[in-house]
Amino acid sequence: MRKWLTGSLVAAMCTAAAAAPAAAHWRKATSDHFIIYADSSESWLRRFATKLEQFDSGFRFLRQMKPLPGEKSNRMTVYVLTNSDRVAQLCGDCGNVAGFYQPRVGGSVAFTFKRQAGENGISPQVVLFHEYSHHMLLENYSVAYPKWFSEGFAEFYSTATFDSDGAMNLGKPANHRAYALFRLSPIPLRTLLAPGSEEMDDSETESFYGRSWLLTHMLTFDDKRSGQLHEYLTLVSSGTPSLEAAKKAFGDLDKLEKELDRYLSHNRMSYFKIAGDKLHVGPIKIVETSEGQDEMMRLRIRSDRGVNRKQARDIVEDARAKAADFPNDPAVQTELAEMEYDAGNDDAAEAAADRAIAADPARRDALLYKARVEMRRALAADDHRPETWEKARSWIVKANRLDPNAAEPLLYYYRSFVDAGETPSKMARIGLERAFTLSPQDPGLRMLFIRQLLEDADVKLARKLSMALAYSPHGGNKMAKAIIEAIDAGLPGPKIVQTLDAASATQQTASKD
Repeated sequence: MRKWLTGSLVAAMCTAAAAAPAAAHWRKATSDHFIIYADSSESWLRRFATKLEQFDSGFRFLRQMKPLPGEKSNRMTVYVLTNSDRVAQLCGDCGNVAGFYQPRVGGSVAFTFKRQAGENGISPQVVLFHEYSHHMLLENYSVAYPKWFSEGFAEFYSTATFDSDGAMNLGKPANHRAYALFRLSPIPLRTLLAPGSEEMDDSETESFYGRSWLLTHMLTFDDKRSGQLHEYLTLVSSGTPSLEAAKKAFGDLDKLEKELDRYLSHNRMSYFKIAGDKLHVGPIKIVETSEGQDEMMRLRIRSDRGVNRKQARDIVEDARAKAADFPNDPAVQTELAEMEYDAGNDDAAEAAADRAIAADPARRDALLYKARVEMRRALAADDHRPETWEKARSWIVKANRLDPNAAEPLLYYYRSFVDAGETPSKMARIGLERAFTLSPQDPGLRMLFIRQLLEDADVKLARKLSMALAYSPHGGNKMAKAIIEAIDAGLPGPKIVQTLDAASATQQTASKD
């Protein structure tokens, strides 16, 4: 149902942080689509989890998206930190952030903080909903989206609000972009539709986000332009350059730009209202984490953020000392196995995984670390004996049998053939495709699947899946662009793989020199 909101956008910038008093324990909430860790009360965490599930449900209802099979096996993990300073420190060189998201095979990860009274600016909820909208958009894995629409779409859904009667509102004005829309020079429409390769400065970036939201909102609600956005996106996904597609779908771009400027001055703006009985929220289970998990949580969050070898070595000594007090806690020992593995300590990683499996034989991640350790050892020793790799695969098979819908075991089963220098079996190739279907957001998994499609000479699907990487809103993938160019030049799939492998080997040799 479409609703109206009276009043103009109001400026609300400037992010500040206020530390919240720590709760006695971290708590874990598990719902249909999320695993959430928060240092909060049970009541707060339940409200937070409910709101996320309502957003997911409303999003799917409005977009008419069917549930993905295996969703519960590949839930997104959300860490709710104390304040925005913690988020910024964790993100590193990200500037002033209220949260961030990382797509991962088997379950993406998001980091946010608990908003406190008196804070202004872009709320953590807006950022989380923005990033989750990207996550959901990528479920339609065969479609390429231009940067302006990807960001405008995420901004459109980021402003979701909830009424006391359980209803949810989608598409409300992006108040957090008001300064950019009203005070900064508007980015020209043609630049918005087809930005160049040059970097935008902070003001231009702010304007880009604001105008992207404005154009998305207008094309969604302006009845005179009904169907044009769909036509434009269809053209872009078929390979038509963005500006050319815009001219075909929208007509006179100068006229569109004037309409866009007038649209900003409207005193009333439409939004969607979804009744509460249309929002499905399944059971939400909340438990206190164990004493050992509490002790490890700070290190676990840092590790889950993603670390290089040096960073992993910086935290592993502390992790080892904390985990020593909890040898029979399978969660703690699995976390330690991850940190030891990232630090390059294969023997210690295997020992921690063994302790986790002894305490809980159904600990899937621990089984996978057993496999990953054995695979890395074999690679280091240049060991290609079939029995070596069959032993590593046996752990992956055990993990897969625990949950056939989990994407990670399917990925590592396929990788075990590639790393061993063997042609992946039919079952491994089927597993790779299944893993991609379950976790289409992960760019590394997508590229691996594209490579296999090229090997199988399925260049049509390989090109379609490369488009989303080549024109990613967070930086285009050069290899994906090279694949598209090679396909368009008529090269067969296997030849493209050979060319890319040769270029990669040359680059690795040069970097070593």
